[in-house]
Amino acid sequence: MTRPTRVCHVTSGSEFGWRSGSGKWPTYYPDSLPPVIDIGTASPTGVVFGTGAKFPAKYQHALYIADWSYGILYAIHLQPDGSTFRGEREVFCTAPGLAVTDLVVHPNGSMYFLIGGRQSQSALFRIDYRGSESTAPASYPEPTEAAMIRRHLESLHQASPDQAEQVVKEAWPMLKHADRFIRYAARVALERMPVASWRERIWGEQDPQAILEGCLALTRCGQPEDQMPILTKLQELHGSKMSREQQLHLLRTVGLCFIRLGEPSPEICAAVDEALSPMFPSGDTQLDRETCRLLVAVQSPQVAAKAVELLVNGRNQEDQIMIAYCLRPLRTGWTPELREKYFQWFLDAGSYRGGNSFRGFLQNMRSEAVATLADAEKEKYAVLTNRPIEPIQQKLPEETRPVVKNWGLGDFSDLSETSWEGRNLKNGEQMFVVGQCYKCHQISGSGGSVGPDLTAAGRRFNPHDLLETLVDPSKEVSDQYRATTFQMDDGRLVTGRIANLAGGTYMIQTNMLDPGNFTNLNAANIEDRKPSTVSMMPKGLLDTMSKDDVLDLLAYLRAASDAAMGANGGQR
Repeated sequence: MTRPTRVCHVTSGSEFGWRSGSGKWPTYYPDSLPPVIDIGTASPTGVVFGTGAKFPAKYQHALYIADWSYGILYAIHLQPDGSTFRGEREVFCTAPGLAVTDLVVHPNGSMYFLIGGRQSQSALFRIDYRGSESTAPASYPEPTEAAMIRRHLESLHQASPDQAEQVVKEAWPMLKHADRFIRYAARVALERMPVASWRERIWGEQDPQAILEGCLALTRCGQPEDQMPILTKLQELHGSKMSREQQLHLLRTVGLCFIRLGEPSPEICAAVDEALSPMFPSGDTQLDRETCRLLVAVQSPQVAAKAVELLVNGRNQEDQIMIAYCLRPLRTGWTPELREKYFQWFLDAGSYRGGNSFRGFLQNMRSEAVATLADAEKEKYAVLTNRPIEPIQQKLPEETRPVVKNWGLGDFSDLSETSWEGRNLKNGEQMFVVGQCYKCHQISGSGGSVGPDLTAAGRRFNPHDLLETLVDPSKEVSDQYRATTFQMDDGRLVTGRIANLAGGTYMIQTNMLDPGNFTNLNAANIEDRKPSTVSMMPKGLLDTMSKDDVLDLLAYLRAASDAAMGANGGQR
């Protein structure tokens, strides 16, 4: 599950569902809080408020966040939204090569920020305001009434157990408040009191939202014997008119009942299957994900056929991946045809776009599914399950391209005067293949993963620096991708990147154009090793291109970065 860069309002007791890998929580989980704003794909570094800056009031109130990858300094304008805020994003400062690392508002009223990192050019910049608007210190608006309610509830988080009666009296009515942050603060206040002081209130509660919040609190703080009463109380809501948010709340609470209070009995499994199977699929992606999780958890014999249908005909790869992930531990309801479709999907998904670990995650998912098979089934489906999950490889043109020139920086002395408008981006994309860049580098999720992702390179580096890395890759080698030279006891020198160490054997990538071909070195035979000063990126990859081809390649890299920034809400 991917997770965008987010700006969050960190309130008392807050939880934002940040976990590694597939453990990340979606924002609709009621035991977490949503972000103020999503930024999208980014590399966040420095953060500062504009307080003290001699800027107009709007910019004194703004939160400034730095994105190193795309070279953007955002101003996030926070507007009251109930008891919290919503953010509006403005691209405050941006330029190619502006890899912002940190920023500060100086007592003199100026903003200063640094750029650089990973061997790129460092610089210090200052931002001042020149205009007619007042830069006098701005006052901040008073908190909203909803914010005051939330803050009062948060003050109860520090109450002692002997204050439980008063805490429950004040917090319980707020469980049905329309504001999610207020409901959250009220539930946390209850959870910090003895369970006995509020458990019985759940069973007499009639308001659906208060029932959901109370049951959620008890799944988090209760005992195994609370599981059946919770599920019974939630059953009262089944079939009633609930909002979509409340339906997701109910499904999450049932799941937490199983996670926190023990494995469900066969009777509970049958009851959950009977209640949820008619609801799946619903056509709502989020409801279907949560329903599928629960049906698999109770080993519903009906879910395999429905879920595999969604898998092979999913609207997008994200929906398909989530269904494949949910189906991993399912043991019941499979037919040979469904199994074949399921395992074939993993091979087809090898060509989907993803990050460096994407295909490794697919492999792990498939391995967990294979572990549920009987020995005879493992043998039956071995042809599908033993094949590597690989992307469809792009191919170089069949004809051999002649060498045009051994290009150097001096051949592009007029680069600063080059117009990038109207360049042949299609040819530039083809040059990305001709230069074999795709074997090591990704652009917008497509390509190899052994080298840096180049999606943002066209904005992080100016054309001169970008060209320099292409014609002289060893001039500056990032420590993140630096190779190692091994001195072997037989006199050999082996240079490459360590891909793995297993059983005393180093697996070394010595040729980045053939990253799957490893040289194995016995650790016992290594006499010395040291960082290499030579880049793993070969020289001469541009030599079969014309000057226009090289310029088109640079234009393609710049355009890809601009397109990615636009997808993230940036502006030119």
